[in-house]
Amino acid sequence: PTVGVKAIHAGFDWDSNTILIYPEAQLTRLTPDEVAAITKSVSKGQSWHSYQQFKKYREQLAEATEEINRLRAELGRYQ
Repeated sequence: PTVGVKAIHAGFDWDSNTILIYPEAQLTRLTPDEVAAITKSVSKGQSWHSYQQFKKYREQLAEATEEINRLRAELGRYQ
């Protein structure tokens, strides 16, 4: 995918020797909630990768909990 460029400026002062490019649209496919979660995570000193791993584990925990509940219900039918 591509996105248009709104502006390009040569850096100055502490940004000298750099080119600043401003896109017309957001470059990430992240949702606003994901951006907020990343910002919160980074402010606590955590990384994006640890957030993604946490999210994955949370989903796995929810799936495992559902499976346990399903198996308990099935076991209850035999008792």
